[in-house]
Amino acid sequence: MRQYLLLVPLLCWLLPVCHGGIGSALVQGRLLCHKQPFAGEKVEIWAKAWGMHVDQIIRGSAPFFQGFFDKLLDSTTTDAYGYFALNGSYYEALATKPMIYAYFVNYCEPAIRKESFVCGNSIKAYIPSSFITSGKNPLETFHLDELEVSTVENQQFGLEAIVYSWFDRKECRDE
Repeated sequence: MRQYLLLVPLLCWLLPVCHGGIGSALVQGRLLCHKQPFAGEKVEIWAKAWGMHVDQIIRGSAPFFQGFFDKLLDSTTTDAYGYFALNGSYYEALATKPMIYAYFVNYCEPAIRKESFVCGNSIKAYIPSSFITSGKNPLETFHLDELEVSTVENQQFGLEAIVYSWFDRKECRDE
């Protein structure tokens, strides 16, 4: 009887692993800067991390703290006309579908402009869960359509809103 009681905590620990899921998304769109193509700009899709993932613990593939960072799924640059397409999938051990978002930096309306460099605010566009497919191959495409970057306002939710108010996220590059 005691042996079985020792298995109960192990089963409770494994329960989230059994209910995890693979989510995938296909995102397409066109970025504009003052009605002109936002060409040659980096666009990425990421999966929101909610903590250490069981597959990382089992494989020992990452230090403990690394599991708390979002995971890059795909990256590209916009073409000469501002178009992009991204496709990525991610395993989430603690949820049925991971939260996936498109990420890019607004260099169209830079937050800081110095002599040799420019800094832009980061922009996240969360993919609605109805466009995140269970499994490795996305069945639907989320279209950002034509997005005028100069008018985009970024919104944060939950803990991200608090952290963002302390550490306003900007990326910089040489001009």
